[in-house]
Amino acid sequence: MDASDAVAIVTGAAQGIGLAIARTLAGAGARVAMVDVLEHELQAAAEEVSGPAGGVLAIGVDITDADAVGDIAPSWGRRGCWSTTPGA
Repeated sequence: MDASDAVAIVTGAAQGIGLAIARTLAGAGARVAMVDVLEHELQAAAEEVSGPAGGVLAIGVDITDADAVGDIAPSWGRRGCWSTTPGA
């Protein structure tokens, strides 16, 4: 998969399926905004995830807060995909 022109936003990215999706997209060249409410775990996960584009951004936010959701779109350009995988 070549995602070198993509911008992806992945929620629930600190662990589990969200982290796996972020790894896969970054590995395929996408710039990835990793979003999670677990800020400490998210920072560690973002440091672990690196892609050829060099674009990984960690954003600690609760996606159930409607006012905060508008702040998670990175300024990298148009989004290529949005993966919502919040934990329970």
